[in-house]
Amino acid sequence: MENRQSTLVHGHVDRRQGRALYRQTVGVVAAAGFCLMIANVYASSVATFGFVAALTSTAIYLTVSAIIVSRILAFHPHSVFGWPNTVTLARTVLAALIAGYAAEVSHWTLQPSSHLAWTFAGMAVLAVSLDGLDGLLARRVGPRSAFGARFDMESDALVILILSVLAFVLDKTGPWVVLIGLSRYVFIGAAYLWPWLSRPMPPSLRRKGVCALLGILLSGLVMPVVDGTFAVIIAASALGLNLMSFAIDIVWLSRNRAGTDVQSVP
Repeated sequence: MENRQSTLVHGHVDRRQGRALYRQTVGVVAAAGFCLMIANVYASSVATFGFVAALTSTAIYLTVSAIIVSRILAFHPHSVFGWPNTVTLARTVLAALIAGYAAEVSHWTLQPSSHLAWTFAGMAVLAVSLDGLDGLLARRVGPRSAFGARFDMESDALVILILSVLAFVLDKTGPWVVLIGLSRYVFIGAAYLWPWLSRPMPPSLRRKGVCALLGILLSGLVMPVVDGTFAVIIAASALGLNLMSFAIDIVWLSRNRAGTDVQSVP
């Protein structure tokens, strides 16, 4: 979630490469969707999961899949989907499953068993951990593209939003914890009212670090052993870091909204 705005540049592939990329993308997306379906069936057989969880996770995954299929040809000038994007897609599947878990718990006001709670906490840790792997693969193996960078960023945002909602659903803190996940989308919405907020910003190590730390804190927050005052401290720390990071970017954008030179961002 390093960049607040899109800085995509259109890629160019010839017709044959485009067809190969499209077929492979559809195949990978379909395979990941099949894995999601199997996971939902398994969850319904060993736990009290059912229609609500399956509907939520499927709706989220289908939305992401439609965006991937419709946008990849414009911003991914390669003939292969690539391992980095595949890892990012796996994170999306995990996020969708966790969202289904949160919806099921919320809808039926379930008290999840210890085994179930630890299972989804482990999935949260895995989703956060894979964030570093897709970036490493992009740098070491490739291919790299504007699509991959944006896909990674949006997956980060989705994981953080879903984990913040899960923390609230599990009664770790009050509803204010959801602000951690909503803040980026509020920022994007504000850019429609104040266009200077959509000005491109240069990369920032601070932004990368805060994003990684948010994932770590939230995945820890949803663990069964974390509750009470400790949970509130973790959630408040995550929210404070997130708001501080956004505040720094907003101040920078405000100071540079009339300029043309891109200066460094802390």
